[in-house]
Amino acid sequence: TALFVAAEKGFENCVNSLLKAGVNVNAVTTGGRTSLMAAVQGEYVGCAKSLLIHGADANVTNSDGMSARDYAQMSENEQIRDLFSE
Repeated sequence: TALFVAAEKGFENCVNSLLKAGVNVNAVTTGGRTSLMAAVQGEYVGCAKSLLIHGADANVTNSDGMSARDYAQMSENEQIRDLFSE
């Protein structure tokens, strides 16, 4: 989806515009990845925060059984980890 690509690339303004337009924040790719997973794995804090504010589900799991929350807990980026400890 456009939201997934924007989150994966860290295009925060685009992510916010798409969210305001009402796209599905929890849409998944064929591998079960969400936009939130992409933002977390790319360590795009602003994108991840916007997705969470707009209701992204941090517990959806992909085909590997991993969730955005799991990826955040493994991240070396403290800001990413902190988004999920609130």
